[in-house]
Amino acid sequence: MTNSKIQNYAVGVDLGGTFVKAALVSEIGNIIFKDELPIGSEASKNTILDTIEKIIARALDKADEKNLKVIGIGLGTPGIVYEGVIFGGADNLNGWENIDLAEHFSKAFNLPVRVDNDANLMGL
Repeated sequence: MTNSKIQNYAVGVDLGGTFVKAALVSEIGNIIFKDELPIGSEASKNTILDTIEKIIARALDKADEKNLKVIGIGLGTPGIVYEGVIFGGADNLNGWENIDLAEHFSKAFNLPVRVDNDANLMGL
């Protein structure tokens, strides 16, 4: 596949204990845009959600600037994840439990969202 045939892109998000990173990536793995925002070690659940939302919005804005078609969002998070819901186990993130992350960000951006444990996604 050549670059001229690339039509689909995705936003990948990595939530860490002190940062959120995002990338706008082509379907063949080319990184178009990278970004990083800090989160404080004592950040609340709402602050973390807002920071993730902000970094996704920035990546989507970059896609819009370049007229790129984003077809979905992937999010890696520490903790126990099942079907897009974080159930706990991320002891370094305050209140990071019982949140349907897939639904939350899908509603916010009107895109499909897939969420999994960050260690599982690193293996991909």
